[in-house]
Amino acid sequence: MLIEKAPFEFVLKNKVRFGPGIVKELPSILQEFGFERIGYVIDKNVYEHFEPLPKLVKDLENKFQKIVIHLYSQKFEPTYEFLDVVKNEFKQGNQPLVDCIVGIGGGSSMDTAKVVALLCTNHGPAITYRGFPKNLNNPLPVITIPSTAGTGSELVYYASIIDSDTKVKMGVNDPNNYPILALLDPEVVAIAPKSVAISSGCDALIHALESFVSIKSNEVTRIFSKQAFGLIINTLPKLVNDMRNLEHWSKMQWGAYLAMVGLSNASSGPSGALSYYLGCHFNVPHGIAGAVFIGKITRINHELEYYDYSDLYSLLEAHNPLITDKRERSELVVNAVESFLEVLEIPGNLSDFGVTKKDYPGFFKYATEDAKKAFDFNPVQYSKEVISQLLQNLIFS
Repeated sequence: MLIEKAPFEFVLKNKVRFGPGIVKELPSILQEFGFERIGYVIDKNVYEHFEPLPKLVKDLENKFQKIVIHLYSQKFEPTYEFLDVVKNEFKQGNQPLVDCIVGIGGGSSMDTAKVVALLCTNHGPAITYRGFPKNLNNPLPVITIPSTAGTGSELVYYASIIDSDTKVKMGVNDPNNYPILALLDPEVVAIAPKSVAISSGCDALIHALESFVSIKSNEVTRIFSKQAFGLIINTLPKLVNDMRNLEHWSKMQWGAYLAMVGLSNASSGPSGALSYYLGCHFNVPHGIAGAVFIGKITRINHELEYYDYSDLYSLLEAHNPLITDKRERSELVVNAVESFLEVLEIPGNLSDFGVTKKDYPGFFKYATEDAKKAFDFNPVQYSKEVISQLLQNLIFS
């Protein structure tokens, strides 16, 4: 591999333990770290449907000095106001009641765990820490156990939080808030409903594609993005027809993980940004919201003569090694992405989510102003006319 001459930074601060049933080792893992008072943010659906979990929590109550549990039942991402309520379950005054926080669930549960860990040691309202706050007390240690294969929240310090007034996701992002350990257990994700598997898997594919083409990517980040792309695009269509297949789930878990490694060291792009607007304003699950855009963005990039998708062609299971033309290989990758979305029955327009012609001005303003930075990371710069046509095709068709 030829390392680029231009300087770049690559960060990976995460420890992972992987394997079927590894979540059952949580008590010994917590004792290994020396924790005595354990806080949990657990997705309520996971708690009710992953059979070993209630027994595991009961065992923990007998082994540790104190256990505090919050069952996350919000339908969408947490808000700052919600976090101000939840934090009081884990602290009394300015004193934390626990030594660590374990987040079990999808991205929202893990993000809630990360922000609660920060709010246990920093005592203002959650919204005062939105964005990238400075000069904070170190948060409590966080352990993450994802129940979906998509967000990659288990390995990054970012936490996606909604401002309920502005309908904008600003997050709470403290570089000291990397999870100290992630447990990837395919038995946990294997209980996910098909709709969740599709949404989270599409989210991971978007991470892989957008980080691969980002102008902030480099030869190192692209290694992770490429491997993630291959794992996800070849596995998810099989998984939805065999939802208890642990081999497929293992590949999806690592695909999601590797995609976030690439994304966190490069950038997201237009699809990720536009998904925020669709999700916040029309209550569309994040992965589905992004999936509506990613096929269109990939196609536009190719038609505007960006052909580096060709580097992904060899990752497709059905690739033909005799095809060497860069443009043709790029076209075949774009076709594969479009077929992937079609197989998963991702809507081809926004009307399915209640978006109408009257919503076009808001979408266009967001895309050309609020999301401009995300579009700037795209390898092809779009004129306002191109963005307008993209949105019109999705809204008016």
